Amino acid sequence: MTMTEQQIVVTLATKVMGWSKEQIDFLYPAWNPLQNIADAWMIVEKFKTLRETNYLAYLVFYEHIPSSIYAITPRTICDAALEALELVA
Repeated sequence: MTMTEQQIVVTLATKVMGWSKEQIDFLYPAWNPLQNIADAWMIVEKFKTLRETNYLAYLVFYEHIPSSIYAITPRTICDAALEALELVA
């Protein structure tokens, strides 16, 4: 299934960041991890915290992050997060 940019952002905000609908409505489009590396890096930081509570999600996420720093983009971070969410759902 193809998701729109807004659907991806809402999914990441609710399922990864743990934000409410009200918080998302306030933050989007200012918070957009598909377009902004600082916002995407918030997702990376959040997945680091899952190591103790959801190791499978943590592992799947980091398996999908490119090993080369030069290949990491906001989109690759978001795609890795979506893969992790899909596999642990």
